[in-house]
Amino acid sequence: MKNLTIPLFLIALLVFTGSCSSKPQEAKEEQVKTKLAEEQTQVKVLKLVKTAFAREILANGTIAASHKADLFFQTNEVVTHIFVKNGDRVAKGQKIASLDLFKLNNGLQQTSDNWEKSKLELQNVLIGQGYSVIDSAQVPIEIMKIAKTRSNFTQTRIQFELSGYHLKNAVLYAPFNGVVANLFSKEQNQPISGQAFCSIIDNGSPEVIFQVLESELVLISVGDKVVVSPFSVANYDAVGKIIEINPVVDRNGMVRVRSEEHTSELQ
Repeated sequence: MKNLTIPLFLIALLVFTGSCSSKPQEAKEEQVKTKLAEEQTQVKVLKLVKTAFAREILANGTIAASHKADLFFQTNEVVTHIFVKNGDRVAKGQKIASLDLFKLNNGLQQTSDNWEKSKLELQNVLIGQGYSVIDSAQVPIEIMKIAKTRSNFTQTRIQFELSGYHLKNAVLYAPFNGVVANLFSKEQNQPISGQAFCSIIDNGSPEVIFQVLESELVLISVGDKVVVSPFSVANYDAVGKIIEINPVVDRNGMVRVRSEEHTSELQ
């Protein structure tokens, strides 16, 4: 009888202990449920409105002058005067440089005399055919053609016009407002054959050339706004618009786009 008492006591103790530990757990769960029920969830809403939105395309490009002209002399006479230097700002029509005019003036005078002689010779040929230069409109085309060939009229007229052209272009003028660049010649030297004497660059309204993917071509069109941010200038944006889209796709799948600056804004 003594051996049976101990196991019964242990079982009763275990049951009693377990029933006591479950009550606090149930109270805690009930408290959490009550707290969650009291809290209200707030949701922000926005009314949908049909409208257009901007889509940005980022691309790297280069800035270039919108106007650039390479100036050439038409003859190889000696340069006598250079009125500007690299970096000078010039106005449209301003003198840039001039050649020695002595030979050019003499050449123009000589070709002018030859042309006058050809006119007299033409008149003599026509008179010999029974026509007058005054009534040249009445001379048959074939007769006039033969008369001009015999008098060398056409060739001397061309030489006279060419001499006048060379004399006129013996002085270089700025074709527009801009800055002088690539001027390497010196006075009392002949210009380098086939090489521009100098360049005039108009950097007052630069243009930006960049490339976009072929797949992005449907997203852009002429007149779209462009914002240019130079790497060399911090916090500066230039605003312009697209003025040209080259429809040709290169071997890398890129399309060339050209834009022109219109306004500048500091941010």
